Amino acid sequence: MRRLVVFVTIVVGVVVSARSAMAIDRDEVMRLLGKEMGKKVLAAVKKGCEYLKSQQQADGHWNGKHLSTLYPDGVTALALCALLKGGTPKEDEAIKEGFAWLRQTISKDGFKTVYSTSCIILALSALMEPPPVKKERERLLKSPTMRTRAFEPEDRRKRAAVKKAPRWAKDLLRRAVVWLLKQQQKYIWRYPGPMPGGVGDVGPNQDCSNTQYAALALYEAMCCGIPVPADVFKRVAEYFVANQEPSGPEVKGFPVPGADLSLKGLKKLEREILKAMKEEWKAQLSEWKKAKEGEKPRLRLPRTSAVEVGNPYKRLEGKVQKMHARGWSYIEQIQEMRLPDDWLKTTGSMTTSGVICLTIAKSAIEGKVPKHFLSKVNQAIRDGMAWLAHHWTTTSNPNSDCWHLYYLYGIERCGVLTLTEKLGKHEWYKEGAEYLLGAQQSDGSWKEETSRGQFQIGNVSGQIGLGPVENTCFAILFLGRATTPIIGEKTVKTGLGMFGK
Repeated sequence: MRRLVVFVTIVVGVVVSARSAMAIDRDEVMRLLGKEMGKKVLAAVKKGCEYLKSQQQADGHWNGKHLSTLYPDGVTALALCALLKGGTPKEDEAIKEGFAWLRQTISKDGFKTVYSTSCIILALSALMEPPPVKKERERLLKSPTMRTRAFEPEDRRKRAAVKKAPRWAKDLLRRAVVWLLKQQQKYIWRYPGPMPGGVGDVGPNQDCSNTQYAALALYEAMCCGIPVPADVFKRVAEYFVANQEPSGPEVKGFPVPGADLSLKGLKKLEREILKAMKEEWKAQLSEWKKAKEGEKPRLRLPRTSAVEVGNPYKRLEGKVQKMHARGWSYIEQIQEMRLPDDWLKTTGSMTTSGVICLTIAKSAIEGKVPKHFLSKVNQAIRDGMAWLAHHWTTTSNPNSDCWHLYYLYGIERCGVLTLTEKLGKHEWYKEGAEYLLGAQQSDGSWKEETSRGQFQIGNVSGQIGLGPVENTCFAILFLGRATTPIIGEKTVKTGLGMFGK
């Protein structure tokens, strides 16, 4: 008699089987890029991870280059995050040794910088990542005792995975969040102490780059079940709304679901889709049980594309709005302070920071701020995405001579968080992947980059830029679509035919 096979998985701490530990969603990569290109991307990610492992030092840490030499704990955490998001099993020796080094370093020196502490939070969240949704769903549906968990929303899946994490990881995560919250200035974040390029403690008291990392880290912490006061993100939103370029050229409107639609409404929509999938599965199972032996139909994993839930732009009162290309610079102009021109120039990387921070802020403050302010937040997100579309390129960081792959990873974050697959006419993931495939070096790395700028802090000086370890991390994170979506991105998008397109 044909039977459903029951799979039993023994979980020790956060260690699961090597296969289920793969964080990169292979099915999603194939869906977006096609089989041939998808295979190339997966191979590039694997080769990049092998390069990172080859660069790990004997004591477990990774060395950065140029500006990153100031953040040894941050570079190590970034490498761990990239390895985990790229599919390295959680029980791999490189992962164990990297976290052991981090724990020892933090125990000795504490948390030191916003960048590093934020990356530590991102790495810990990656350590607590649940398996890709399709593989997890297939496994659960084969178990009569676990079937009811097969169609849970992404936030529940994440929290269930966090519960299985080792105590040290959860404790370290909470401590890092407490430290990071204390570093927030009036609105956003900056470097604690002197900043690169500054003299003594001279410099802005807040900047968009540190803030991007802080916002992402706090967002990941919330995904792990750690509460963050809404006022933290309200202040972030106030800063970015106030300091966006006041005007810019009009850009032909395109859908930006994260701005056009209610995020709470989209989360509700996700639950409706999953409920419909669950009912479809129960109907299949009922028919299978009733059928005679030898005539039993094949059980198929419910496809969200077969679920009729309606067009969200109509249901949630969204529509494509007018858009103007308005971006952000590293900082705002400070009265009576002469600042380097590069700090005030609108760039691609800092515009991605603005979009990312506002989208995360919206997810925390929606329903807790006046509607007119939320409307400004939504328009600021749209116009930031319009700036990225208007200045679209994969070959450089627009309006900057550095931070190229940092910008590309920012594009990935913008696309995933706002549920946007096209920046105007540009398929950002496909075009970015094509560039990165062509730029990968024979050893699996992505090469270092430098700018004309120099930094000086105390006795430490050097050229501004990033080394191959850091850039390889950014490339892996882009290719693996590593950002945690605010809602079940894949479920909603495929279930709704890309929002009625």
